[in-house]
Amino acid sequence: MKKILLFLALATSSVAMAQETTDTTFVVNGKTIKVSDNNGKTVINVFRQDGEMLSKTTQYSYSDSQEVEQIYVSTPLIPAILKQGERRKRFKANWPFFYLGRSMGAASAFDFNGNPAMHSRDSKSWEWGITLGSAAIPLNKAKTFGIVAGLQVGQVHHHFKNNYALFTDNNHSYMAPVEGVDLKKSYISYNVLRLALMLETERMNFFAGIGASLEYRENEHSRYIKRGGGKTTLSDDININPFGVNLDMKIGYGGFSLYMRGAITPLLNKDIAPKCFPLTIGVGIGL
Repeated sequence: MKKILLFLALATSSVAMAQETTDTTFVVNGKTIKVSDNNGKTVINVFRQDGEMLSKTTQYSYSDSQEVEQIYVSTPLIPAILKQGERRKRFKANWPFFYLGRSMGAASAFDFNGNPAMHSRDSKSWEWGITLGSAAIPLNKAKTFGIVAGLQVGQVHHHFKNNYALFTDNNHSYMAPVEGVDLKKSYISYNVLRLALMLETERMNFFAGIGASLEYRENEHSRYIKRGGGKTTLSDDININPFGVNLDMKIGYGGFSLYMRGAITPLLNKDIAPKCFPLTIGVGIGL
């Protein structure tokens, strides 16, 4: 009797174990193949070495000895935000293709109170440019944080008010009113080539970054336009510092971004020209 009871107990245990889920894993050509069996239904998944599951086009599963085909369709109509749980896109640099901003000529770094010594007209001062190229290096496995670099070119205009303009005499630059002429506008302009480096984070198409940029300036002018027409160039040498260093910040979503850049080194040679620290707030549009 005892032998019969022991046999029945072992048989019951074997049936219970047969109903439990079992997984079998093996590696072929660097890819991990996982075979799962649950209550007679067998499912096969394939993973890369980094643990990411490969996308399925056709999957065959077996249940109760009947073959069932499941078709997986990928379509651009499904938002990328819904796919991120399954597959993480590569880490990329979110630089705008085109950017446009208001560029103020501050009296000191990150000073929003204007620059009386420069008679700056910040509401009419601006910059624009494009991004020539970019690069990105992820710093975490999820590829949501890393270092990004961007190379940009652009042009900057700083405007003045109250009939003032920037003059240069005997290698010294200074602000003075233009006598006997009613000015429509006066300004200084220059071209920039900028290399920016940032620490950037990106999640669900939202991104934010902070870093610094080094810019090279050239082709500077001091000019005014009088009412009724006629452009006059006062100087092609405004004692500009050819190199400048900025602190950069940005936030955005998708192809749209907001940015702020503040110079931490002066635009002009402060020993022979007025102090001016460009401070820019603008928008960018990506492709």
